[in-house]
Amino acid sequence: MSEQKHFTASIRCGHCQNQAPMEIVSEYSAVQSQTDERSNVSWEAGPVHELDKCPACDGLTLRRYYYHDAMDPSDVECVVLYPLVERVLRGLPRKIDAGYQAAQKVRNIDANAYGILLGRVLDLCAKIGKRPGTRLTRGSGVSPIGTRSRQSWWMLPPA
Repeated sequence: MSEQKHFTASIRCGHCQNQAPMEIVSEYSAVQSQTDERSNVSWEAGPVHELDKCPACDGLTLRRYYYHDAMDPSDVECVVLYPLVERVLRGLPRKIDAGYQAAQKVRNIDANAYGILLGRVLDLCAKIGKRPGTRLTRGSGVSPIGTRSRQSWWMLPPA
């Protein structure tokens, strides 16, 4: 007899940035029963750790939340313990950030689409870098891999 799978609400994977319900692979509960001897009231409370598996990349996410039997289940706030850092670049102009985030969403789906979207982000960088008439296209200083060019596309003038 197979065990029924349990899923989280829709959360963002820290590995591939996919947003979807994840399968709860494992759960460790350190919840303990406690009793107030004066009022003879008992309750259960403690931390719970959860290991979730992303359906897109099979990456694992470790989350923790605090359980108390008197809490409303909608008030539970999970904290992601692993992976620690989300791939967010701070301080980018709005258009560049939007293009970069769009590229990150397709990174694990289609490598060609990812490359095209990153190329568009680089074009935006050249435009915003206030270099009149400069676009990252053939003849603009970008050369095939393994050859040298006078000007590198990643060297933008200081703002």
